[in-house]
Amino acid sequence: MAWIEKKKRGDGIVSAHVIWRLGGGRAGERQIETFSAGRSEENVARAEGFLRMVVSAGQRWPEGWIKGEGFVRPNGVDPLAEVPTFEAIGEEYVRQIVDITPGQRKRYLSQVSTLAKTEIRGAVLIDWDRALKTKANYTD
Repeated sequence: MAWIEKKKRGDGIVSAHVIWRLGGGRAGERQIETFSAGRSEENVARAEGFLRMVVSAGQRWPEGWIKGEGFVRPNGVDPLAEVPTFEAIGEEYVRQIVDITPGQRKRYLSQVSTLAKTEIRGAVLIDWDRALKTKANYTD
């Protein structure tokens, strides 16, 4: 179970520490994230938001969170750059697979292309809210 501890600093500002054990069990390693960069109310509000993320992540670090920094974009990444398409990412992945035959690679590339273009009820299949196996059944 995660909790928040508040500590008053020498300058009168309250810093908030979110504390939990990995996985939520007693055997889990103790984890701490500190919020102390803003005003007292801001620090507590940020800690409460982070606490909710820890709880929803199963008493683990939220995916993409860097301790002491938060959610950080990698250096050199343009935030306004266009997001790559499913087809581009899928093709890149398939081309990186080393241990397959040329025929298998061709079939995988064909499946990626089919998934990217198949429409169900006016929506592209890859965006359809169904399991991957269900989507695969529609393309076979």
